[in-house]
Amino acid sequence: MSSTVLLTGETGFLGKRVHASLLADPEIEPRLLGRRLAELDPLDSLAVDTVIHLAAWTTKRRGSVDLAQIVDANVVGLQRLLGSLDPPPRRFLLASTTDVYGIRGGPPLSERSPLDPTDAYAASKLLGERFVLTDARARGYEACAVRIGHLYGPGEEAYEKVVPTMIGALMCGRPPTVVGDGQTRRDLLYVDDAAEAIRRLATSARGLPEVVNLASPDTHTVEEIAQTLIDIVGFIGKVRYLSDHPRPPSVSFDTALLSEVAGEWERLGLAEGLGHEVAHVVALQRTSKPALSGARGA
Repeated sequence: MSSTVLLTGETGFLGKRVHASLLADPEIEPRLLGRRLAELDPLDSLAVDTVIHLAAWTTKRRGSVDLAQIVDANVVGLQRLLGSLDPPPRRFLLASTTDVYGIRGGPPLSERSPLDPTDAYAASKLLGERFVLTDARARGYEACAVRIGHLYGPGEEAYEKVVPTMIGALMCGRPPTVVGDGQTRRDLLYVDDAAEAIRRLATSARGLPEVVNLASPDTHTVEEIAQTLIDIVGFIGKVRYLSDHPRPPSVSFDTALLSEVAGEWERLGLAEGLGHEVAHVVALQRTSKPALSGARGA
């Protein structure tokens, strides 16, 4: 018997991969919610087995904070979606962010680590977690806030993140730049692996925790990421270091709970994943489409 899964945000960087993953599962009947969530009529009724809520307003460029858009999409839209779920679903997955922990060095951050959102986007996501978990307890359905870490892969060129920024420099014949000595460590999870994890959480026969980190179990230095891209592109040159800047703190996440509830599968290695992203950017340039527009992201 097939399960109906409502997916929001299916046109986004992660949403496209999640949609494809759902379509490949014969036991799933995906349904898409294309309208802006804040415009949902409160009288609309959505009857589905599972909800995967990815739709959100995300900052793309540094400093481009629009509080009205954040509230409209991440708070009002979520509230209207919850009010439209009648009867309530069996399971609700909310895409949250590891930004709710803030940025601090130290041991890997687990689901029990202190929370310290430092911007409006992260604060709105933490508020969304509270909304969903409170509604789930009141109405008797299962909810899980999936705190998503640093994703990369083809399609992220709309965001001003470390990988597309470095690729953009290399495509222009410039060396990739790293802040400090390049030894800051980051977890990078290929976007298709994130989509697979979400599909597994959505279809798991076992109960889910209220919160789970969705991040890579492996970390890499920014220098290693830059050098890997140099090797892939065949750039004749070296990494450029901003040695007069302090090294940003390394951030990593404990993913033991994710492995416990979603199981294990063969994840894509860093070099292969970066190779796919470089090939994607090259293909965009060949078709005269904008390759990089510089923006931020998780």
